[in-house]
Amino acid sequence: MFDGNVETTYHAAEGAFPAWAGLDLGEGVQKEITGFQYSSRLGEEGRMVPSTIRGANEPDLSDSVILYTIDEVRDAHEWHTIDIEHPDETFRFVYYEGPSDTYGDITGLRFFGILEEPPADPDTEVPNVIFEGEWLSQEEARSILEAAGLSVTIIFDYDDVVPEGQVISQSIPAGEMVESGTAVTLTISRGVMPPMPVGHGAVLAGLVLVLLLMSGGLLKRRCL
Repeated sequence: MFDGNVETTYHAAEGAFPAWAGLDLGEGVQKEITGFQYSSRLGEEGRMVPSTIRGANEPDLSDSVILYTIDEVRDAHEWHTIDIEHPDETFRFVYYEGPSDTYGDITGLRFFGILEEPPADPDTEVPNVIFEGEWLSQEEARSILEAAGLSVTIIFDYDDVVPEGQVISQSIPAGEMVESGTAVTLTISRGVMPPMPVGHGAVLAGLVLVLLLMSGGLLKRRCL
């Protein structure tokens, strides 16, 4: 029934009721099923009614959900396309289940869906690149992180303790497990913040004085 040939028929074992057949998409793989195609056996079209298309995630199919009920007779040996609307549900197992007293009588089945990739397991330990007896330079820290399979972004800031060009901090703590390729942001020291030039300070003080005098004058005028 999964060979693409609508003239070959699925027939369950004697007494295997209800007859069913389907696909295991694989461990850790789930799909949102958006539709399917099926074809029925020539001369036995009515024996597929009513049958169901189901989805499940437990290997014993105990959590199965009916995605669609085939409740009308359609022409045999032809592909019939059915859309399914089951938002926000994904399944590892998808299968056809025939009526309780039949052996299947389905000749073809195809599923369509949207793959939901399983989340990647954190597999990379973030190394330490901040002070441990000595400061690390930007280049040294980048080399260590990239060798561990991580990417690096750089920002700069002034610091009164950490020498210029050395690492102040890292955005992800050392020892934390992350996915390979995760970006770690390094803050690199610009050194001690330089003092404000004397001339600039005098100009700023003059502006503050002018503003104070102006505000005082305005107060006096309001009081008159």
